[in-house]
Amino acid sequence: FLLAELHLKIALIQMNSTDDKAANLEQARRLIESCIEKERPDWISLPEVFSFMGGTPDDKMAAAESFPDGAAYGLMRDLATRHHVHIHAGSMLEKIKGEDRLGNTTIAFNRKGEEVARYRKIHMFDVTTPDGMEYRESNAMKPGDAVVTYECEGLTIGCAICYDLRFSALFDALAKRGAVPSPETSVKALGQMLMADYILPLEVLALLLTAAMIGAVIIALREKEAGK
Repeated sequence: FLLAELHLKIALIQMNSTDDKAANLEQARRLIESCIEKERPDWISLPEVFSFMGGTPDDKMAAAESFPDGAAYGLMRDLATRHHVHIHAGSMLEKIKGEDRLGNTTIAFNRKGEEVARYRKIHMFDVTTPDGMEYRESNAMKPGDAVVTYECEGLTIGCAICYDLRFSALFDALAKRGAVPSPETSVKALGQMLMADYILPLEVLALLLTAAMIGAVIIALREKEAGK
């Protein structure tokens, strides 16, 4: 869709990522280039952990990258440069020096392929569901501690990943940095999938852009992430 007042066309890429990193990156490349050919967007976003989803802790570590090195980082940078487009690279698994856990990390690139923002997911999905299933994202992922925004052709974009959506204080902090449009801009809220996607934009008068995954989630993989 088009942000008419800012003349910024936005595209959200939906993927079905697995524990095959090479296949995921080829899928991302194909979808991005197809979108660019057909729609000519200015700004493109990918889903959380688009480059690798599932696998064992060792698999995750092997797929993770030390930015700016790595195949996923390099692909996003090169696509942004080649096609002169902004890419908000969902999130990728980041190796953190001196840390056994990984970062669940967003990187944003401008039209020149320059990194303009890096955000590590703050709120870990550590919960026990009503059916007794435990999820402990913090076993494998190190939470970030910084609120991150960046400028994109007159629009201030705030970074958040998945479970961050449940914590309004983060979005209040993003609003204080100018990431939330003021009421007079007449930007309407857009939400999808989760109830919070509808409520949160109305509370802070934000345009919420959520790229997502498709496909089944395998419980066994989630149990491995939970350290069972």
